Amino acid sequence: MSFRFRRRVTLAPGLRLNISKGGVSLTAGPRGASVTAGKQGIYRNLGLPGTGLSHRTRIGGLPAGGRAAGSIASGGVADIGIALSDQGWVQLLDVTGGPLPEADARRVREAFRGPIQAWLGDEVERINAGIDRILDIHLETPPPETPGPYLPVPFAERRPERPSLRNPGGIVRLVKPWRRAVEERNSAQRRAFSAQHAAWEERREAHQTREAERVERSRGAREGEPAAMRGWIAEILAAIDWPRETEVAYEVTDDGRRFLLDVDLPAPVEMPSERAELSKRPFKLNVAERSDRRLREVYARHVHGVGFRLAGEVFRHLPTVQEVVVSGFTQRIDDATGQEVDDYLYSARISRDAWGKIDFARLDAVDPVAAFDRFDLRRDMTATGIFRRVEPWAEAGG
Repeated sequence: MSFRFRRRVTLAPGLRLNISKGGVSLTAGPRGASVTAGKQGIYRNLGLPGTGLSHRTRIGGLPAGGRAAGSIASGGVADIGIALSDQGWVQLLDVTGGPLPEADARRVREAFRGPIQAWLGDEVERINAGIDRILDIHLETPPPETPGPYLPVPFAERRPERPSLRNPGGIVRLVKPWRRAVEERNSAQRRAFSAQHAAWEERREAHQTREAERVERSRGAREGEPAAMRGWIAEILAAIDWPRETEVAYEVTDDGRRFLLDVDLPAPVEMPSERAELSKRPFKLNVAERSDRRLREVYARHVHGVGFRLAGEVFRHLPTVQEVVVSGFTQRIDDATGQEVDDYLYSARISRDAWGKIDFARLDAVDPVAAFDRFDLRRDMTATGIFRRVEPWAEAGG
């Protein structure tokens, strides 16, 4: 993979999805539960993640012969996990990660139907929320108003407390070994405090130095100093909770008036092809498959949304920038050479004036694909979302 620009930043994701074409394989266990079997019967000690429930309930007696079935040994404890199968069924797992014997699983499901269904509903919402973040990344784009001055972050670590030293008075003072032991203990506490305080002072000074550098970098970025602009925007982008890992290469030209972005976009096959919903059958999650056309629409919305968000962050935090050039590409293997090459899907020149015409109070009504149509755009995309490679705008703007 090659970038046109030397500087780059990796934008780390805040949420990782485990959704594949074969179905949902998001695992939440084993955790938060145990079963105890003894002479008095089988007891469930359940603490389901996300439910706030944690209590002990008798869920059945012992089978004939006085022994617990399956992996639950008499008098023993086995941890139970909760997970989803590839087909979307709730699975209860034993301490080895294997399925709990059906007799025990049935008792647990009967006793905790409500909490398990609530957990499953939470998983549906969490999975779909992650997908929605991928599709609607542009909704968090800030308006282009000039930001205020940077406010330093205070040093939050508390100063170490001085130790409480023992006064070697009274009879202790009269008994030399006792007095020496107290004095040595006091001396050790002073030395420890001195080392802790010196380390604390060093960390505080390092924090203050970093903050002073950040204040200066923020000032330089606002005033159009290219070096400060490059450092500041990398910090801004890296601090965002991105839905997936993305690499961005960037450069500043024209004395801080033009900002160039090359975005490494996902391939279409990396887009989530399914959406989760609760089944009418208990303890099950359904997965609805998207059509190929819908997948292409989802892909187009995402890749344009990424470019939209990046352009917005630049216009927001770098007020001297009058034009952002954002170009998105993916990789493929060249049939002629066998080497990996970049295919640019779009390349847009966006002026601050055109950007300012967007109503940022109503981003939920903005389609990022349509928004790019208003810019100076190079893109060859069919009505059904099929991209053909284009030549990006050159670094000098031609």
